[in-house]
Amino acid sequence: MSFFVESTGVPQLTAPQISNYKVPYPNVLEQQKIANFLTGIDNKINAVGRQLGQTQVYKKGLLQQMFV
Repeated sequence: MSFFVESTGVPQLTAPQISNYKVPYPNVLEQQKIANFLTGIDNKINAVGRQLGQTQVYKKGLLQQMFV
């Protein structure tokens, strides 16, 4: 894919230049599968974040007990 290059000194991309290009995208079923996959990853990231927070609180409690 190559775009038209203007020699104006200031590169820009205008609607007429890209209007003839087609952008492929997955069908609705495939989009839903992708969304579900990414949602699952987000859920795992959030779970690990919560686990990290709980572990940090636990560590803080252990350190406080060490110096009492």
